[in-house]
Amino acid sequence: MIETHGMLIMPLAQGFELPAASTVIGWIVFGSIGTIAVAYGKLRESWPPAVIGFALMLYPYVFPSGFSFWLTGCLLSILLVLPSRIRGF
Repeated sequence: MIETHGMLIMPLAQGFELPAASTVIGWIVFGSIGTIAVAYGKLRESWPPAVIGFALMLYPYVFPSGFSFWLTGCLLSILLVLPSRIRGF
């Protein structure tokens, strides 16, 4: 244990780094949008919102952080709100 400013802090395991705050915020935002989209798709018995919702919940495992993470999340979110006559399905 390490004492810093009167607080005892346990060191993290060697080689383990906490993710950036922006990455955690992205996980929460896009995961929440995905969960809502899946629920909406099940409620309306419409598969496109459900599939896009699952993609929003699972894509962070493919793009863990960085520009591609945010770009993919934004594109999937935009695809979710586009009317079906524009997106084609």
